[in-house]
Amino acid sequence: MRTYLAVAVCVLAVMCAGCGVLLLGTGAALGAGAVLYYQGKLEQSVDASLEDTHAATVAALKELGLPVIPGESKSQVESKYPDDAHVWIGLEFLGKQQTRVTVRVGLTGDKARATTIMDAIRRNLP
Repeated sequence: MRTYLAVAVCVLAVMCAGCGVLLLGTGAALGAGAVLYYQGKLEQSVDASLEDTHAATVAALKELGLPVIPGESKSQVESKYPDDAHVWIGLEFLGKQQTRVTVRVGLTGDKARATTIMDAIRRNLP
């Protein structure tokens, strides 16, 4: 019983400290389907190429009425909300049709907005 209590106290301490929250989707680890919100960033791996994920990201921002700030990289997409909250979306190809998507909104992170963007990206994947 003491072991369970010690584990529960440790888990609560980490969660209250804001160190990170793991939200499990369809995967049990941080793979396809699992979502990680950590230090203001929302991260998920998707089953798609870098090119398809980039196209889905641009389509998602347009769907949400957010402008795409011009850039020269397919691995970084930026935007801005009308209230000047900056949006950074990082794309990292992991191989075998897997791309890691990282979304950050604002300097300290906005989980609700990041989740909205991530959901729109997933909807726009082929």
